[in-house]
This record gives sequence, C-alpha cells and structure tokens, in this order.
Amino acid sequence: MIPVVPQLEPTDFEARVGRKGADYLKIVPNPNSKQFANHAYWTEVLPDLMQLYNENCAYSGLRLTKKAKEASVDHYLSKVENPNEAYKWNNFRLCNCRINGWKGINQVVDPFTIQPDWFYLDFNDLEVKVQPHIDLITKAKLEIDIEILRLNDRSFVDYRAEWYIRYNSGEATFTIVEKDAYFVAFELKRQGMIV
Repeated sequence: MIPVVPQLEPTDFEARVGRKGADYLKIVPNPNSKQFANHAYWTEVLPDLMQLYNENCAYSGLRLTKKAKEASVDHYLSKVENPNEAYKWNNFRLCNCRINGWKGINQVVDPFTIQPDWFYLDFNDLEVKVQPHIDLITKAKLEIDIEILRLNDRSFVDYRAEWYIRYNSGEATFTIVEKDAYFVAFELKRQGMIV
C-alpha cells in the first residue's frame, strides 16, 4: 500500500450523488446492504474515480481494467454502519471489487492517511509487508490489514511478479510499469532499483 492523494470531487457530484443520497436517507435513515443496493448512486462517479486515480486501486496499487469490471467504489467508512457517509465523496476509494468484498465493514488503514514508509514490497517473493521499523502495535494492526485485504493473494503476487519480470527483462519501461502496477514502480523507485 502506498499513500493516495485525495482528489477533489467533481463539480456535479452533489447533483449526481449527494442530493439523491441525502433525499433517500431522509426516507430510510439506516438502510441495510440490500436497501442500499437499490440506491447505489455512488456508481455514477465510478468513471470519475477511475480517471482521477489513474485506474489504480487505492489498496493494492494495481491497475483496474474496465474490461474485467474489476473496479468498484469502496466506502472507506462502511455505509451500513455510517449511513451519513454513504453518499460523500471523501468516503469513496477506488477499489478492486474483490478487495472491496474482502474488506467488508472492517476498518483498515486509510490510503489517504498512510505514510510512504509503512509498507514495502519484498522483491524476493513480491509480497506486501510492513516495514520493520514500525512500532509493534501499529505493525500488528497493519499486518492484519494486509490479511483482511488479501494483498498477498496469489493473483496479486503473480501480477506484481509479471510486471517486475517484464521491467527487469527490458520488455516494459518504468513508465509502463508505473501505469499498470503503480505499487511495483513506487517500490522500484523507493528501493533504488530503477535501471
């Protein structure tokens, strides 16, 4: 995981999402997941999130493809537990659909507030790990977050490995890796491995 810079909400966000959501919450102030599904106005801004965040998942740092329908809007604060945050731009994170499902209502570290030296990519096994200098309590929490989000799921490790190999073999430039596997590029640069 790497820090993600929050982007400004689109100028028409309130018209497309905010007001409709607020009106719905006046009628149903504490919707359950099924009730929210019929009023998922946040999906209106998924294309905006894709553009503003360069199609990168906020948690994995991997590119989300439109063809595979991998992208989703994560509610950083669970919409069921925090309905008043359900239709607010600052609660949305662009997210891989599977990661979003795994996260569920769990409270994990926020990509908007993490520090660049909390996590690293171990190029020996291409797994996301917590930096050894982190205090033990924070480290334990961050390691649990890696497990909740399944950041070392085989498919993600394989994807990172593919881009690492392509870069090292000269098949892909750093710029291309940066676009398709931003976390890999971030770590190559941070660890002084750019050739």
